[in-house]
Amino acid sequence: MIRAKRRITQAYFLAAVEKYRPLIHRLSYRIGDNATQREDLISQAPSEVLRCMICYDGRGSFMTLLFSRLRGVFSHIRDADRRAKRACRMTDELMSQMVGPTPNQDTSMIVREGLECLNKDELDVVTQLFFDNRTIREVAVVNNTVPSVVFRTKERAMKKMRNKLAVK
Repeated sequence: MIRAKRRITQAYFLAAVEKYRPLIHRLSYRIGDNATQREDLISQAPSEVLRCMICYDGRGSFMTLLFSRLRGVFSHIRDADRRAKRACRMTDELMSQMVGPTPNQDTSMIVREGLECLNKDELDVVTQLFFDNRTIREVAVVNNTVPSVVFRTKERAMKKMRNKLAVK
């Protein structure tokens, strides 16, 4: 049983990791897509157990705290892997068309024109979301804000761009 505000020794920590190993394995198999990802999740778990032991204040169940923390971290790792796989699927040809000079110069001119109407914050959010392949949560962490603000900023920027580029 994990107790609140107890001095965390190495033996106490290792006993906690061993005690919650079945939970860690069960959760990694439920969330992980393949064996490599499951191993990554399992290797990340002891550091999360330590974080939970440090922040546990005795209210509620430690197992519930650990489960929710592991689920969040594991889901984040899994989703990051999936985003990386999607990015790798893009061919070099598509990437060169997106980044470099394109045969269709009109497209890049339209995008540039749309981005010119944005203020600094909106431009920063749109750039991170669409060109740096970050999630709304990751952009929120980088900008030291909450995801709802990033979402509203993105929506406002998209509306501005649509209005500017609307065919009359």
